Amino acid sequence: MGKIIIYEHANFRGVSREITSDISNLGRLDFNDIISSVKVIGQPWVAYEHINYSGRLMVLEEGEHNYVGRSMNDTISSLQMITEDLHNPQITLYEHPNYQGKSRVIREATNLAAGFDNDIMSSHKVQRGAWLLCEHSDGSGIQYIAREKDNLPHYSAIYLNDKLSFLRPLRPGQQLCPGGIALSSPQPCSWHPGCHPAPRGRNSNSRSPAEMGRIILYEHTNFQGLSKEFTSDIANLRDADWNDLASSAKVIGQPWVLYEHSNYGGRFLVLEEGDHSFFGTKLNNKISSLQMITEDLSNPEITLYEHANYQGKSRVVREATNLAAGHDNDIMTSHKVQRGVWLLCEHSDGSGIQYLARERENLPNYKAINFNDKLSFLRPLRAGRSY
Repeated sequence: MGKIIIYEHANFRGVSREITSDISNLGRLDFNDIISSVKVIGQPWVAYEHINYSGRLMVLEEGEHNYVGRSMNDTISSLQMITEDLHNPQITLYEHPNYQGKSRVIREATNLAAGFDNDIMSSHKVQRGAWLLCEHSDGSGIQYIAREKDNLPHYSAIYLNDKLSFLRPLRPGQQLCPGGIALSSPQPCSWHPGCHPAPRGRNSNSRSPAEMGRIILYEHTNFQGLSKEFTSDIANLRDADWNDLASSAKVIGQPWVLYEHSNYGGRFLVLEEGDHSFFGTKLNNKISSLQMITEDLSNPEITLYEHANYQGKSRVVREATNLAAGHDNDIMTSHKVQRGVWLLCEHSDGSGIQYLARERENLPNYKAINFNDKLSFLRPLRAGRSY
């Protein structure tokens, strides 16, 4: 199922040992308190500070770990492999001991600190997989490994009662053949004649019609940290444990609008199809609701009017337009949207007061949006690709 190669020094240098099963005391291998780096193949391993799988712990998932970190360097005394099937994890948390009170089923990495359930859980039942439970939202503090079929009636036993802020399932490693070759590898295994490469998956760029509009939020800039995919509007990201947490996003298909407050209120940010590595300082870690643009954006049109109630001079606009560079700057007072969705901006550089005008919207007076005689720039939202 897997193996771990432990090294005496950082960057995989010095004496090394390969281990394929649990070991409760590394002193028996003359390797107690000397591990500084490891390579993990297949299933995850848990490294413990003390013998018999006790003390502080560190989860080591598949890959190369060139340094185990200052807190665990040269302090590891026992190792345990995670043997559970990790492909479809599920844990149920309970508000009170003995599985009482409010309950919540979780199937993915979840930051409870960004929702309604921070520091209130007191017991759990693990249906599938293995889970890392953490005291703090950044994964630090007290940690506990909850394994499949682990029913823990009271978190006081692990010093986590009303302290749980973050949890995530452990990630499965590649399945290995008896010769130790990953079954997803294109290389046949010379040790095991019955082993053949896994078939290639479908092209990752192919998407079903159900995936025409989605957004993937990331906890940190440059698509780092926790992530979560959304395919429909959400009025309060606290319901998904994602309030005031997002810093970057990837948009596939139709544009999305990210709002500062719940129920689509406050300042907003329009994200069209593509990768957005940073939201900017004004809205970083401040997003509380999401809304997908569902209109047909391929042939946009809006009519602007000089006076309230669609009176006075009118102008039909079908493309991005800088009114400040012409005769109609700061004179428009009402509009009718024939097609598409439009971003209206107070200043010609897109800054200042902003407003989203949606298809079939007739707005008789810009005073209602604090925009009277202030419009300098507008543009239609860009359509995403069709799949």
